[in-house]
Amino acid sequence: MSKDARPNIILLVMDTQRAKDMSCYGYEKKTTPHIDKLAEEGTLFVNNISPGVWSLPSYASIMTGKYPSSHGADMQHEYLESSFLRLPEVLRELGYTTAGLSFNGWCSIASGLQRGFAEWRDSQELSRAKSDPRVSEQLKERDEEFDRGSLALVIQLIDWLQEHQDKEEPFFLYANFTEPHAAYRPPQPFRKRFLPPEVTDDEAAAISQDGYVELAGKIKRSAREWQILRALYNGETAVLDARLGIFFDYLTEAGLVDNTILILTGDHGDEIGEHPPFMHHVLTIYDSVIRVPLIVRYPSLFPRGKRVEYVTQTLDIFPTLMEMLKVEDEKVLGEIQGKSLLGAVSGKEPREFAVTDYSKPLQTFERLWRRYPYFDLRPLNRSMRAIST
Repeated sequence: MSKDARPNIILLVMDTQRAKDMSCYGYEKKTTPHIDKLAEEGTLFVNNISPGVWSLPSYASIMTGKYPSSHGADMQHEYLESSFLRLPEVLRELGYTTAGLSFNGWCSIASGLQRGFAEWRDSQELSRAKSDPRVSEQLKERDEEFDRGSLALVIQLIDWLQEHQDKEEPFFLYANFTEPHAAYRPPQPFRKRFLPPEVTDDEAAAISQDGYVELAGKIKRSAREWQILRALYNGETAVLDARLGIFFDYLTEAGLVDNTILILTGDHGDEIGEHPPFMHHVLTIYDSVIRVPLIVRYPSLFPRGKRVEYVTQTLDIFPTLMEMLKVEDEKVLGEIQGKSLLGAVSGKEPREFAVTDYSKPLQTFERLWRRYPYFDLRPLNRSMRAIST
């Protein structure tokens, strides 16, 4: 493929977004109208499984195309070693301009995930972007209370595109959004959108979102409390969907849609009452934690409105891009454990199963020991693996 023919690539990752709470995945509440439109324009992967249950191993798998058990970036080693080949490194060698913007502290210079990006902005720098006057102006226009960072990030992404979109070199732009990660405190008008009408802000705010307190037996959340927490989570999802709508509109207005591979996915999900006493994404490996969205828009290879039922994984993104760009270098392909999504799209070479690994959660144990020294952690002292078909 000639340099001029190479498409741009945009990879967007939502933090803690469960597929089951998105309307394009069949959720009865209209949480994601803008993402729904993207799904109509692209291909949606119904059974997409994260290889990890928290941010660091999941991001490392996206960047390397390897399972956590192979790349080793997890709770017992919170860093991706430089010896592992990364997607942005390969794309730079192919002549791509590479940039990464991340609001997640686990996807940062500290964890080694910035390697390969010519330009990198992580949470510390992006947090300052929230004071950009354009953020407050847009919040006022939209009658919204505040921004957790996604609006500031979208503004930064658009600024970057305006600077680079007309250059000769194709670009690879990566972004990580923090919503809908806990704490679930969406701004109005999103906060009230999914709450039962009789629930006040005070009642919603009073419900503990501590992921350990029920596990330690200190409280037992009621069905109503779980309902409220899920409504707040849905509000966070709706916030991010609205921000992504701004970004998608810009791509259309700028004429970038036709020659850009747009990939939207998530790092992991969350427990919100499905398997109490567990909450969030610690100590569990259930479907609500590992089944995450994956949508690809590039109509020449990913048919509009297609829904792929075969199981896929987020580490399949790397080999998919290599196949699309006709990379045949065995030094690259031999390092990848993922399987191209194009085999699932055609139905000719789909995955047979997906694997999710969870190493012993030493960080979590340390927090629990400090707070609840008499809590018996022995039943939870385990590594876990899920096989999805």
